[in-house]
Amino acid sequence: MPIGRGSDAYSNPAIMQGQIAPAPYIDRYQQLFGASGLTPQMVSATINFANIGYLWQLADLLDEVREYDAHLASVMSKRETAVAGADWDVVAENPKDDYAASIADWVKRELKSVRGLHHAWSHLMSGTYYGHAVCEQIWLPVNGKLRLVECIPLHPRRFAYAALTDWRLYLWDQVGNDRQPRLGMFPGIALDEFPAGKFVSHQPRVRGGY
Repeated sequence: MPIGRGSDAYSNPAIMQGQIAPAPYIDRYQQLFGASGLTPQMVSATINFANIGYLWQLADLLDEVREYDAHLASVMSKRETAVAGADWDVVAENPKDDYAASIADWVKRELKSVRGLHHAWSHLMSGTYYGHAVCEQIWLPVNGKLRLVECIPLHPRRFAYAALTDWRLYLWDQVGNDRQPRLGMFPGIALDEFPAGKFVSHQPRVRGGY
């Protein structure tokens, strides 16, 4: 689902056009548990760490489990590719309304021109595994209006929850970047603080509670 403040969508063209979340330096050092480090105690500590909002260690663990469990990888790949490769359409609520039908056709053409769209759909389906999946959308001005041109998947380790205050999903890169210094301060920046349409997320309920 697209998230953000709708009233700010066009008042921040620089944010909409540039990439807010390029891959951070810290992502080069994902934690590898390995056979010797993957103990019940380590798994419990990782889950407890995630319960207070720090998700990067859990994401690294889930990555490693998927890489070593061929059956899990197969099941997830089938689900992701089935959705990404499915036929889709944009249909006007009232097909007899010529204006509405023309708008639906325009939206369909625009979506088909978005770079990385099918890859993004596949990535968003991984939310059923990690509990969240997010893509950043890049917009460019065309004839005075912003046009969606690219959809970029973001790794689930780059997000956090401010578990002591709320359950909003935050973008947190630990070391931050030049464009958004707040990304380096836990818990980062809540996705709904960005203009509407900058990020699209899938946050399914995969277990009880929140």
